[in-house]
Amino acid sequence: MEIRIEPSGMQELSGIYLPVRNARAAIIMVHGLGEHIGRYEWVARFFNENGYSFIGLDLPGHGKSPGKKGHIKDFNLYDNMIDAVSDYLMEKEDSVPMVIYGHSLGGVIALRYLLAKDNISSGIITAPWLKLNYEPPKIKMLLASIVSRIWPSFIQSSGLNPRDISSDSRVVDEYISDPLVHSSISANLFFSATHNAESLLNCKDEFHTPILLMNGGSDRIMSVKGSEIIAANNTMAEIKIWEGGFHELHNEVFREKVMEYILLWLDKRL
Repeated sequence: MEIRIEPSGMQELSGIYLPVRNARAAIIMVHGLGEHIGRYEWVARFFNENGYSFIGLDLPGHGKSPGKKGHIKDFNLYDNMIDAVSDYLMEKEDSVPMVIYGHSLGGVIALRYLLAKDNISSGIITAPWLKLNYEPPKIKMLLASIVSRIWPSFIQSSGLNPRDISSDSRVVDEYISDPLVHSSISANLFFSATHNAESLLNCKDEFHTPILLMNGGSDRIMSVKGSEIIAANNTMAEIKIWEGGFHELHNEVFREKVMEYILLWLDKRL
């Protein structure tokens, strides 16, 4: 069902909540840049069929949520968003264990949240924005830093090629034709995401929650190296690389195997 939640310091955000009775846990989904939570309906149904509730919001400036496309005025507001979802779950399902599942930009948001909070039982992180598959020129990073201070809401194209999200052409075609998908990113969101990624890569045994990192071996958007660094530096994190997989493992041609792997991983920790 569609829901609306108003986190602290933000406008009311749109989302979906699909509960199951006596859930093993609740999955809190944090989607990636330019997309929306509606693209995860099949993922929600899969979790429901296996005894998990599912909830997720459209990020500000995404999907049906208000805000300038691809912009966040303060990265800390994402913490408020997850706090609000957590409170909503506690109201609806009492003491249900909560699992945060973050993809791409949502992966950075989720990892950052796991560092600061202790209300999440485990984390599933796919293709996190830790290292891009290309190194932006230093001058571009310098300009982004300057622009993010003087004109933080300045919007440019993310440059994402839809053909890079999945090897499944049907998924790509649906993405291209989806009216709620956009390719915008603000100077502040780009700089903040990059800055937070750098901080996460410097973490050494600072995570206290089990984390499963997963990347596609053929991802042309995010580099596997970022997840490898997190896994090498933190005993609570482990990594699984799917050879031949593109950016969206949950939308790959072998998506069922990916989701079954997640279930088995969760079974050992709940």
